[in-house]
Amino acid sequence: MWQDTVILICSLVFGFLLIPQMRDMHREKTGMNILSCATTFSFLVVLSCVYATLSLPLAVLGGAIDAGAWAIITALSVKYTSQP
Repeated sequence: MWQDTVILICSLVFGFLLIPQMRDMHREKTGMNILSCATTFSFLVVLSCVYATLSLPLAVLGGAIDAGAWAIITALSVKYTSQP
């Protein structure tokens, strides 16, 4: 299905665009809003599960990559916002 490929490409672009955010968070030791990060991560996991039920394996891969990126951002936010 062509939709599978389009979702994968969009997900990869979104994931790639998060790399500068993760780099800046690590360098500047700053976090983002933890609730927003955790919610985004959670819904990306749900979307990946939905893609799996629709037999869209490439979309599942893209969703998992994006969820992984948001998991890293969430972890960095927890780490840097809990420091004194």
